[in-house]
Amino acid sequence: MKKLPIGKLPPDFLQELLQRFRYSDKNILIGASYGVDGCVIRTGGVEVALTTDPITFTTQELPYYLIGVNVNDIMCMGALPEYMLANLFFPPGTSEEYVRETFDKINEIASRYNLKIVGGHTEITYGIDRTIASAFIIGRVIKNIGPANVVPGDSIVLVKGIAIEGTSILAREKEDELRKKLSPNIIERAKKFLFDPGIIIFNEANIALEKFDIHNMHDPTEGGIFTALYETLFASQKGGLIYIDNIPIYEETRVLCEIFGVDPFGLLASGSLIIILPEDEASKLVDEYRKNGIEANIIGKVMEREYGIKLLNKGKIE
Repeated sequence: MKKLPIGKLPPDFLQELLQRFRYSDKNILIGASYGVDGCVIRTGGVEVALTTDPITFTTQELPYYLIGVNVNDIMCMGALPEYMLANLFFPPGTSEEYVRETFDKINEIASRYNLKIVGGHTEITYGIDRTIASAFIIGRVIKNIGPANVVPGDSIVLVKGIAIEGTSILAREKEDELRKKLSPNIIERAKKFLFDPGIIIFNEANIALEKFDIHNMHDPTEGGIFTALYETLFASQKGGLIYIDNIPIYEETRVLCEIFGVDPFGLLASGSLIIILPEDEASKLVDEYRKNGIEANIIGKVMEREYGIKLLNKGKIE
């Protein structure tokens, strides 16, 4: 019997599993699909997006991660977050104080995004050694975007640099080890990546949704930027040429990845945002971000599916 590795399910296996969930229901506008951040349904004549995501890899700043990754996903479905349910599983020995603090932080962070907590489940759980959390968010669709809108010739824009989330986690979880090799300043900067550049793309996504004729958005997470690009192009049934030299890597990220032998292109990447839109809109979008002090770059072009996915690296196509 084949055992699965830790992390996301292998793409081919997940695609095969999701084929079970195909329905002739006209109210499912975007259903369960590989490379899509949630779903969009019509209910009562209103289009709403739904998404769910867990936090399993860290306990530091867990409420911030929990709300952040789910807000990111709902925004990438073209919706604004409105209501959330949270499931919290605490290990044996957890104190009342810690549970109360977690609830307070969730409430405070959710309020920043006008997100209302309307339910969930909480328990002390046997068999775990750290807090595990998941959330479910529902939001109102404000723009119809999705993989089906993507066409060959579209540009691929990346907002902010890559591996923001992974950089912060490495600095926080491996701080003692890093202090033997790096100055405190670079460690502190890397730890603060959680908030600056930040892992939540609410404002960045909102700019694109409100002002531009975008076709699709995707939130890179596990597997890093390369996995995210593969996911979004696969979901669109398109190929792509990726301009690898245009993908920015923060200096703190480079340093930490060198120390731990990690590929920055595969490191946890929440905080970045992939946007696909018409070529003649791409430069305008990049300019708008830069006017707002946000880094953005055109990092690729959508091609026909038969082209596959290729990298343009130092002038050579790989």
